[in-house]
Amino acid sequence: MKQVLDILNKIKPHIDYENEQHLVDDNLFDSFDIITLISEINSLYGINIKLSDLSRDILNSYNNFSDYVNKQINK
Repeated sequence: MKQVLDILNKIKPHIDYENEQHLVDDNLFDSFDIITLISEINSLYGINIKLSDLSRDILNSYNNFSDYVNKQINK
C-alpha cells in the first residue's frame, strides 16, 4: 500500500520499511511514531484502528501492518 509507505516515510524517512522486520523490537519506532501512524491511517481511510487492537508482530513490519490495514478497510 503506497499510502501507508508514504506515511511511514514521513514519520521516519531513514528506515528501509520494505525490508525492516523489527521496527518495534529494535526501537526504530516509538509510541509517538505508532500513534502518529495510526492516526494518519484512520484519517486517510476512514477506519478506526485502536492501538489495543495491534500486536507487536503487526507493528514490527510494513508488510504486516499494511496487510492488517487492508483487512480493516475491506471489512
